[in-house]
Amino acid sequence: AFAPLRALSQKTMVARSAVLFKTQPRYMSSIFNFMDYSEEETNTKEANIKETMTEEKNTRDDNLNRTHFAQMIAEEHDLSYAKSIRIVDSVFDTIVESVAEGKKVSVSNFGRFETKLWKETVGRNPKTGQVLNIPARKRVKFSASKAFKDAVNEH
Repeated sequence: AFAPLRALSQKTMVARSAVLFKTQPRYMSSIFNFMDYSEEETNTKEANIKETMTEEKNTRDDNLNRTHFAQMIAEEHDLSYAKSIRIVDSVFDTIVESVAEGKKVSVSNFGRFETKLWKETVGRNPKTGQVLNIPARKRVKFSASKAFKDAVNEH
């Protein structure tokens, strides 16, 4: 389906290779530029590309997870990563256990976690149209505090 790479322009080569390797074209263009360099220059350029890819991945990854929280706490409070991850896990475990027991957990300037009981409902299987009873269940409800909502709306 693809023409031999040498018969294509560099721009076409980059675009098609990016599709094949499931990566961004800007990285592939750097890889094809290696054809013009010695082995030492290629290794240096390859290291620079990996570094750039890592930096871009870290900056474009807007999702925070427990590891990020632990790293931020460790840096801000001069703790080891191991201690800070235990603190983060302890806080989240306490919230989960308390909400699972039916307690409301309120964190000032952040929000409130609580369980809400959903009653039994009737649904349908979209493929067959068969009527199904969906059993009653508990759901976790989070309500953001006014300070949290205001902070989100300021950005």
